[in-house]
Amino acid sequence: MARQSAARASGEAKASGKQRLFFILIPPILILGLVAALLLLGDRSDAGPELDGDLCPIAPQSIAARAVYLVDLQKPLDEGRRALAGELLRSLTLELASGTELRVFALAQDSAAPRRQLDRLCKPYDNADIAAEGAKDQGSDIRDCDNLPAQIPQHIRQSATQFCERRDTLGDRLDRLAERQRTEPVPNAYLIEALEETSLEFAEMSPGPRSLYVFSDMMQHAPWYSHAELGWNGWSFGGFLGRRQAQEEFVGPRPPSIEAAQVTLFYTPRQGITSLPRAKAVHKNFWRDYFADATGAQPRFQEQPTMASYQSALFMDQSAEFAATEQEREQTQLAQMEQEQAAEEQAAQERAAEERAAQERAAEERAAQERAAEERAAQERAAEERAAEERAAQERARELAAAQEREAQIAEEQRRERERLAQEEAARAQAEAVAEADAQAPAASEPEPPPEEPSASEAPTPAVQAETSVLTEAQPERPAEEAPIEEQPAAVAEQPEPPEVRPEEAVAANLPACGLRLKSAFLSAEDIYPGGHRVDYGSATIVASYAVNERGETVDDQVIIDAERSSASQPRRFDLFANAVRTLINRWEFDFVEAEDGACMKDQELSSQFQFQFNRRR
Repeated sequence: MARQSAARASGEAKASGKQRLFFILIPPILILGLVAALLLLGDRSDAGPELDGDLCPIAPQSIAARAVYLVDLQKPLDEGRRALAGELLRSLTLELASGTELRVFALAQDSAAPRRQLDRLCKPYDNADIAAEGAKDQGSDIRDCDNLPAQIPQHIRQSATQFCERRDTLGDRLDRLAERQRTEPVPNAYLIEALEETSLEFAEMSPGPRSLYVFSDMMQHAPWYSHAELGWNGWSFGGFLGRRQAQEEFVGPRPPSIEAAQVTLFYTPRQGITSLPRAKAVHKNFWRDYFADATGAQPRFQEQPTMASYQSALFMDQSAEFAATEQEREQTQLAQMEQEQAAEEQAAQERAAEERAAQERAAEERAAQERAAEERAAQERAAEERAAEERAAQERARELAAAQEREAQIAEEQRRERERLAQEEAARAQAEAVAEADAQAPAASEPEPPPEEPSASEAPTPAVQAETSVLTEAQPERPAEEAPIEEQPAAVAEQPEPPEVRPEEAVAANLPACGLRLKSAFLSAEDIYPGGHRVDYGSATIVASYAVNERGETVDDQVIIDAERSSASQPRRFDLFANAVRTLINRWEFDFVEAEDGACMKDQELSSQFQFQFNRRR
């Protein structure tokens, strides 16, 4: 009993597990089916309209444009050029837009049915559909089926491949038709009849773009009109219209003009006929007039290699009346053409003469402008040279004036120095005379003791720093009998101006000098090494003499550098150290230590020695 219950429970559990598995698997299956259905619908929607066996839309209104390729193989082609018609077929299909119907015809030998259809096919894709993604907007070369990118949709790849296979098969057929041996003389070439039949066919089509491609030497050869028999001087469009109207009973009425038709002529000149420049020009003008009248458009001539000439059968109507009328018409037209040509040549000659005259006038004007420009340039150069000469003369005058001024200053300084030396000589002579008189006079009393020398604390104290050693010796002026006359140093940077000496002051020249003490404001150490030791100017010893006036101030123009006793390790830096010494001395001020009786001389001259040593600062 227990085993039956367990088995029943186990069976129920298995059934429950199957149900759960079934409910788990159903949603993914449904989702996958829905996705597959959407993909199928998407592929069908992207596949475009339904196509027939010629790759054309089944609905005629879905055809976007129509094109006709007419191939003239009635005349022989040169060996090696017989595949040209098939090659041109491939090239023109690259120009066609998507949905264009292309029908290919070959020229036939029946005037009632002047062309026969070789094939019909439609281009089911656009050139952009088979272009690589990165090259669609870059103007790259148009791709063909032998160079399809991998990323295009499958249905486009399939339709493009089918189209190219049909086109290549048709090209092979054209090659085989061209290889057939053509007999000479050429029996006929109903080219205009085939063109008119194509125009009638275009007129019956629904509105839309229409294109016509013709591979031919464009030599019409029929009983009513033949380029081969008339010769190039009879290829006028007016003569053609006359023959066409005269033979309308046999040829049929002309079709109506077709607008918006693009015409491309793969034109193959014939050696000795349309290869001649004049004949080719007349022949092309004939077809330009023809298509302008038939379609309202000018044809595009894509000239192909020149082919060999051939013979044509003679079968034009040569009756006397018709021949005379035709000859008269042709002569009239030829005369008109010659008159028009002569008028055009005369007009061209007149235009050429006018152009030459205009060019000569323009050349003369340019030459005159160039001459005027050269004259202006020459005048400007002359003015600039004169201005440069004037500036140079002014500069020379300034330099001469400056030199004269410097010479005058030097002369004045030399004069002042001579005057100072003379005054000092006179003062010393007077002092010697007074001293001699005093020595001869009887001594009335004991001589006065000499004035005491100033103490060391009262002597002038120079500014000193560790980097710059300044040794200053305040030396009172020596007595007149001991003071030799000093010569002017050869390297003195500035000539001092001697102080003015009055007679009453010269009397006191024998008084002792007052003691001097540098004011406390100048006792602090001061480093006067040039540039603050940033540049090594070397070492130097500068000896300077200077004057102190009665107010205890240094006299600026009395600071003289003793060049003979001074030196510098770098001679070209001598003036740098000398200027530093002058600047320092000019700032000094002294206090006087007068004698007890107040009888001392305040105006005096001192001499100091300054030593400089470079010490690079860190």
